[in-house]
Amino acid sequence: MEPLARAEQLAGVGRYREAMDIVEKTPRRDSRQYDLLRAQLYELFGQVEDARECAESVLAIKGLPDAERGRAEFVISRLEAEVGNLEAEFRHLQKAILHSERARDLKSVCTSQFQLLVLIADRSGQDSERSLMRQIRTNVTKLGDPATTAALHLFVSELDGKRGLLTSATNHILISKRLLESHHHLWLEAWAYNNLLSCALLSSDFDAAVEHGRAALSRSTECGAVAPIRRCLANLGHLYVSLGAFDRALDYLERAARYSNSSNEHDHARLDNIARVRLSQNNFEEGLRLIERVEANTQHPTGTGRYVHRHSLLTKAELLLSLRRFDDGLKCLNVTMELASQAGENALLNTAALLAFET
Repeated sequence: MEPLARAEQLAGVGRYREAMDIVEKTPRRDSRQYDLLRAQLYELFGQVEDARECAESVLAIKGLPDAERGRAEFVISRLEAEVGNLEAEFRHLQKAILHSERARDLKSVCTSQFQLLVLIADRSGQDSERSLMRQIRTNVTKLGDPATTAALHLFVSELDGKRGLLTSATNHILISKRLLESHHHLWLEAWAYNNLLSCALLSSDFDAAVEHGRAALSRSTECGAVAPIRRCLANLGHLYVSLGAFDRALDYLERAARYSNSSNEHDHARLDNIARVRLSQNNFEEGLRLIERVEANTQHPTGTGRYVHRHSLLTKAELLLSLRRFDDGLKCLNVTMELASQAGENALLNTAALLAFET
């Protein structure tokens, strides 16, 4: 099989490290298919500038077919998300969907709609996502691709998990895993175990969290993409914060930092977890300084009120209350409850309400 075709085949089943090895060993070609594949792989490996250069070179081609323009716009959307530019992410996702629909490339339409769903749900809550979810379900059913169906279940599991609907979230993960048993996709398998790790953490099932964490990290590392490795390391950090093993938690969180851009939500979540370590160690001032670093990067309207921002507000409130700054702490809790209510995140709402009641 020709090297480029083999690399695309491997990328199609989530084996990105192997695909990248082939691309790097293949002499550079003057072809848009080659540049588009490189853009997709560079983005997955966190090589932002290289990915942007390749994607923009493809987009600059006159008469570029809609299918390829849609894929290139999707890559740009992921790069904008990586650097925390959420308005630009939104615009490029819309462009990616438009061109993919024109090309009748239903798989690419679904891929872009999944990311748009997460963006809308986190910014606007459940009401705004319902119409898009209906479109997505229709498109996924028409496509009939098991891997895309598994991906939909994983996206829904994340949305449900963030709202505290752990039984529903777990059921969606298990459906995706059954689909992947006969249609292997390494990146989706890593994602499934990452989601199981998150659900175990939220339900305080720490033995299961350790087991799922091992499986997630193994598959994420084999896959090679930055996102699942980063998320797994951050989740393991959160796990060991919960277990009180702070040195081990900090080790995982520092490892996660190697895969994060300082302006994106992944690094904000990492700082929030470190602030929680400082809270547990009674180092309240240092914890508050870390949360203020998160706030400095979430003052833009696209960052304020999103999942990481909402949870960092709860951490900030706990730190303020520990410093006996009760008025400031209660104000912070009120904002947390308002944003949690808007997002339909009942678990966070209840936690903040209980803390306010006890203060």
